[in-house]
Amino acid sequence: MSIRCEGIFMRRTAFCLFIGLITSASLACAASPDIYIWDVLKRPNYIAAYRRMVSAEKRLPEWITTPEQLARSVTTTAGTVRSVGGNTEEVFSMCKAHECDSKTFVIFFSQYGDVAKSVLRVNGSLRFLGYPTPDERAALLSELPPQ
Repeated sequence: MSIRCEGIFMRRTAFCLFIGLITSASLACAASPDIYIWDVLKRPNYIAAYRRMVSAEKRLPEWITTPEQLARSVTTTAGTVRSVGGNTEEVFSMCKAHECDSKTFVIFFSQYGDVAKSVLRVNGSLRFLGYPTPDERAALLSELPPQ
């Protein structure tokens, strides 16, 4: 009888420890700091993806031509995560400092930062970068602030 009780006690203890670990991990994630575009543009995958995206384009505004220029030139809020077409995307919405009413830019990075797609709005004109799919285009447009 004592062996059976010990087995039940051990399983309950293990279960309680497991629940405690999950709760602790959830609280740690909830308390994690916000991530901004200049934070992710320090990571190699994100820099490479951004450079690939803009290198395929001609006549871009100077403030988005390089990751370094972008990080220095924008006003932004913290990034968010959303699902688009079954894929997890990191979303960064920003505008050119002191020109937020006319120059906005939204970037989606794939889950691991190896692909970047975006929409640029300058004076009401839209331009997609990185060859977004129709679903991604719709999601990018939904992230633009109203004009």
